[in-house]
Amino acid sequence: MAISETVAASTATQCDILRHQHYLATVEKSPLTAEQCQATVAMPDRMLLVAAAGSGKTSVMVAKVGYALLTGQYQAGQILVLAFNNKAAQELQERIHTRLRHLIPVGQQVKTKTFHALGLEVISAVQGMRPDVAVSTEGSALTDNVALNDLIKHSVQNDADFAEQWLLFRLFYCRELRSPAHFKRRKQWLDFVRANGSGLGRHLGFLSLNGDMLMCQCELAVANWLYMQGVPYNYTSMRTNHSIFRWGRPRPQGFLLLHSQCWVLVSTQANQRDTSSSSMQAGKQLHISFDDLVSGRLFRRLRMALTAWGQPVRPRTGAYMMQRLGGDMSSDELEFLRAFIHHARSNALDGCSLRKRVAQHAQADRAGTLTGFLAALLRAHASQIAQSNVLDFQEMINRASQYVATGRYRHPYRLILVDEFQDTSQASAALIKTLLQQNPSCKLFAVGDDWQSIYRFAGADTRLFTHFEEYFGKASKYFLRASFRFNQGIADVATEFIQHNPDQLKKQVVALATDRTDSVVITHYHTQAEMLARCLLCLDEIQQYASGLAVTTVYILGRYRHQQPTELAQWQTRFPGLQLEFKTIHAAKGLEADYVLVLGLQGGRYAFPSEINANPLLQLVMPDAETWPDAEERRLLYVAMTRARHKVYLVASALVPSRFVSELAKYSGVLNTGAMT
Repeated sequence: MAISETVAASTATQCDILRHQHYLATVEKSPLTAEQCQATVAMPDRMLLVAAAGSGKTSVMVAKVGYALLTGQYQAGQILVLAFNNKAAQELQERIHTRLRHLIPVGQQVKTKTFHALGLEVISAVQGMRPDVAVSTEGSALTDNVALNDLIKHSVQNDADFAEQWLLFRLFYCRELRSPAHFKRRKQWLDFVRANGSGLGRHLGFLSLNGDMLMCQCELAVANWLYMQGVPYNYTSMRTNHSIFRWGRPRPQGFLLLHSQCWVLVSTQANQRDTSSSSMQAGKQLHISFDDLVSGRLFRRLRMALTAWGQPVRPRTGAYMMQRLGGDMSSDELEFLRAFIHHARSNALDGCSLRKRVAQHAQADRAGTLTGFLAALLRAHASQIAQSNVLDFQEMINRASQYVATGRYRHPYRLILVDEFQDTSQASAALIKTLLQQNPSCKLFAVGDDWQSIYRFAGADTRLFTHFEEYFGKASKYFLRASFRFNQGIADVATEFIQHNPDQLKKQVVALATDRTDSVVITHYHTQAEMLARCLLCLDEIQQYASGLAVTTVYILGRYRHQQPTELAQWQTRFPGLQLEFKTIHAAKGLEADYVLVLGLQGGRYAFPSEINANPLLQLVMPDAETWPDAEERRLLYVAMTRARHKVYLVASALVPSRFVSELAKYSGVLNTGAMT
């Protein structure tokens, strides 16, 4: 159901604005605009405020808290303000204290917190003491990787089921999974084996821990599992050099278990059974297919067969298997697993949820094969947290939600205000919902801008904002369209650019500064030296604009940290009238400067839009990907452009052009200066 947009203020709202016009004119340093006044006095049960960049949303949040106190609708202790990070929470707290001090009785306070601080408060109240807090996402990567590696080693050595799933992860994490049946030609299959397998002399295949050169990845999983269980076998291949597959007439090959004289036959097609070999017919047989591998049932079927045959096993120790498979996990593997755990917990996903998501995954075979290990790791991690009684940031939110949902914590809040709502994760949204459900009269006021949602990699789900009613019920939507920050030239270009994505909420941004002249400039370069020269020309021009001013701020923004110019200190010396600062675009969000230079606008390895794709397995646990291409990258460039008050310089490669620059160059409001000659 679409949100019912508030087109005009109701008569009652207009009366409230007139009745409190003195307060609305003085609560902040400047009188509130008409849109800000409407958003301040409206008090529906659910309200979404869509605020353009630089439109004064913080002023509205402060004014709304004051209005609630002034009119006696709420007491200070019944109001909760939630912010995205500590800096934002502190700013809101200081603004509320400074501007509303006369409205808050002595001994009372309006609580302004981050989601993590709220979670910690809830848990401390229920448990009777403040729990220890682990350094997590803000700690050193080395510490986190060491702790995670120790958890995996302990689980491998003490949990046989975990060890089996870990074996699959080590075998196939970095490799695409395919069966010969996926290829139309033998040459295509051989190319795949060369890329993902091993070579031993003139032989090509997949090398097992037992030293066998195997024909396919399913065989590799069977052979290494038998090796892990200490089951001796002879490997029999009916053909060599992959001619076995006889494209269109694949045949199984197998493992003869020496004790029980039983066969494990591996087919190159799903559910393929072949009884053409009389030698194999003499003993009992278990037919294994690629489907068994990717569905996660391979090891279960093997174990059941060995038990039925009376085949003894002598499992090798976890420590030995870890050593045989290369010892500790690599930093890349650990970084992936840390991100996977973070996103799974941020989106409240468990093993059952993962398995449901596998069918829709772009690499369903690979995901299905590794899901068993990933689910087991989530359980081991949760168990470790429960036993240690040490909380990380995500556990603060998840456990607090449980305590509120079960009634172990009763909250006093009747009005909840949430800043930067476009950056909310599913876990944070779940905490909000439990607070609202516990007290049906509690109202929610969410503020943000879906055009500035750039934290999906950290767990933010933009759908919580764009589809607000699906999660929180019928709501009223208000807008802040007037920007106090940038001029109309920047507003026009940035708005046209972001609304190229039809999934973004529509609004027309109106800047108080009406200038439209050359506010967005593209300047091209061919070489690194030309790029630096172009930056100097831009800074020369800015210094001319700034002549006579006390301080002129300039942000030099990059898509990546390594794009910071090494000459920045020299530039600062050369332009003493300018205050130069490099930031990544993510770090610049919420900030502003007089002028902005955006670097790294290019194609290639470090392209903007970025062509560095996250590990596809992370899609199992991340918020659903958007259908519009480069949606978040587009929002990132929008954020970069809207940091500037007066002018934006887009420093772009002419040799390897950015797709975004090619698009922007066609806009009527963009000055394209061409390349240096």
